[in-house]
Amino acid sequence: MSSEQLLGFLRRGKLGEFHNAAKAAVYFGASLFVVLVVLSNSITAVLKTIWCDVGNNWAVGWEYLEQHLSPLQLYFLGSYVIPICLYWLYGSFYLYFDLQENSMLRRYKVQPEKNEPVDREKLWVCIKTVLFNQAVVSLPISFGFYYLYQWRGCSMTLPLPSFKAFLCQMGFCILFEEILFYYSHRILHIPFFYRLIHKKHHQWTAPIGVAAVYCYPAEHIFSNMLPILTGPLIVGAHAAVTFVWIYMAILNTIHVHSGYHVPFLPSPQSHDWHHYRFNENFGVIGLMDYLHGTDTYFKQSDQFYRHRTYFSLDEYSARVQKAEKKTNAVLTKS
Repeated sequence: MSSEQLLGFLRRGKLGEFHNAAKAAVYFGASLFVVLVVLSNSITAVLKTIWCDVGNNWAVGWEYLEQHLSPLQLYFLGSYVIPICLYWLYGSFYLYFDLQENSMLRRYKVQPEKNEPVDREKLWVCIKTVLFNQAVVSLPISFGFYYLYQWRGCSMTLPLPSFKAFLCQMGFCILFEEILFYYSHRILHIPFFYRLIHKKHHQWTAPIGVAAVYCYPAEHIFSNMLPILTGPLIVGAHAAVTFVWIYMAILNTIHVHSGYHVPFLPSPQSHDWHHYRFNENFGVIGLMDYLHGTDTYFKQSDQFYRHRTYFSLDEYSARVQKAEKKTNAVLTKS
């Protein structure tokens, strides 16, 4: 809310409501902080117990792989073969519904009536491009990073990282990807680079899951692969952390390009808005967009009020109506 809107808000006699809302927010925040402090030891203990149980099974599986695969084969399996399988398994799940005229997921379309059903000729061009990027472009880059990880001293053997190390390394990877992807992505939106490179990816103004890496090789290397692979290299992450991080990144990019806001799953509204408007939401988690103010119009849109995880099976049209009512209510108050 701007300063002028705030003054108008106060002039209309809403000072008491504003004061009460602020007081309630402070009380709620303070109470939540106290609860978290009191329960922190218990929560940490529970998480460590779960981690140890999972880690023991994980270690058994890792030991088996070490005995039957060379380090290069293990890396190839974990960082290349499995990610491609995940890409097509998860992407095919959404693609099954994309190819139907009246699918059961249609009610959850972010941009209704677009790509319904997907044009098969356009889809085939997309699939060929993605397969080329995975088979020809990704393969040498992945193997190049194998030797960089060895040079960095990243472990590929037991013991597996501790619970604390896993969380710290994953957190660093998430933060580094956000920074590197934001700036590389924003550079691609400079008119010269956009026309030359990035426009291909934006041919899907209403994206679909399998089009997540539909782009020219240069973009795939510098904006897709490097932001994901560089974080583990810098932090010296264990190979197990690197693999899990790559899987998370693959599943996330498929999901945010899926075009579906499915209940119980994270919202894809932010990146879908980027494909719809082109000039906002350049990052992954929204941190850099917040710092640079490249999410201003998104925050004023109906899509922003739907940008959350839903824990109900409401139809998408019902969500749209709720979001529009909320937007109108905010505009009326301001």
